[in-house]
Amino acid sequence: MFVNRDKLIHLLQPNHYFNSEFFELEKEKLFKPAWHFVAVLDEIPNHGDYLTKTVCDVPLLIRNHEGEPRVYLNVCGHRHSRITCEKKGNCPVIRCQYHGWEFKENGNTGRIPDANCFRPFDRENTRLKCFPAVLCGRLIFTALSDETPDFDEFMGGRKAVLEEWFDGSEYHFGSRTDYDVEANWKVPVENTLESYHVDHLHAKTIGKHPEEKNQEHDFGQNFSSLYTSEPPTLVRNFQDGLMKCLGVKDITHKYTHHLIYPNIMIIGLDPMTMIQTYVPVSPTSFRWEGIVFVRSATHWTRKWFEAISSPIIKLGAKSVVEEDVPIYSEVQAGLQSSCHPGVVGTIEERIYAFQEYILHECEGREMQGSQKWKSKALISPSVTES
Repeated sequence: MFVNRDKLIHLLQPNHYFNSEFFELEKEKLFKPAWHFVAVLDEIPNHGDYLTKTVCDVPLLIRNHEGEPRVYLNVCGHRHSRITCEKKGNCPVIRCQYHGWEFKENGNTGRIPDANCFRPFDRENTRLKCFPAVLCGRLIFTALSDETPDFDEFMGGRKAVLEEWFDGSEYHFGSRTDYDVEANWKVPVENTLESYHVDHLHAKTIGKHPEEKNQEHDFGQNFSSLYTSEPPTLVRNFQDGLMKCLGVKDITHKYTHHLIYPNIMIIGLDPMTMIQTYVPVSPTSFRWEGIVFVRSATHWTRKWFEAISSPIIKLGAKSVVEEDVPIYSEVQAGLQSSCHPGVVGTIEERIYAFQEYILHECEGREMQGSQKWKSKALISPSVTES
């Protein structure tokens, strides 16, 4: 059941989705103080493996050091070149691509060509800047600000969910998919917060959105959640067949969706778990990053079936995403021409809570609605199947 019985106000105005000043405010108030999901340890499995990415205009180098993740500013302290321009690779030693300066795992300088030219040497101002790296399950998170809350505090009860779903045991790393999309980052977030669009956008893959009696919404200061069950369909029956072949006996038909503000989304179903982030690039563009973990076989005698089921599960997840992605730019185009204030239905009440959070953090507005809604237990509530 929904918390609200009447429609809600669309708190954000269209210009909040393309105004440059508000976008800079979001980066400062929402993203700089946040923890960011940056990689899966399986993407850099060996010592020296690395990948690079940019978060909030900050270029990052994420590297495996003897099995532990390290996160650095991808900028050399010598003359400001990026350490590497490669998206991923392996480097036994961190070495700047420009003059060959080398750095140790703690960021201190190592071998420097013609080092005598730099005497007396200022080690503190030439070391690599290090960011905190937290491994939660197989997921790597980092923070860009010294004022970022403790990781456990930031994630709240959702940390336990991340550890359970992404520790590589019940589910294992399947694939990464990235898209560059011409839309404000809030457009896809709000899309994930409602199932109202399912009947139209996902008629071929999901089918019908769940009835209200089969939905439970949960709200907290830095998250909102949906608990529901998959209705009986041919797709669900096919999934059940896959699960049985993998040896899974506890088929729940549950669908759980958490949004950890501002932009970390995690999904759990019987055949897979997913983590998605929407990384702001400009007021009207973002990078969609999605990771799929697929269900593991319960016994070595069924491992052979993983080779069959994993590609099918990954294809199913990608098909749903590819139905969503094109509508983002259409919504963005409409926002930039709209004369309407917008309206939020009760089925979309998680959007209201998200918008209230944004205006509270960015403009200091009092949270009058969603924080008065009772937050339920973190355990998935029982939902009657249709």
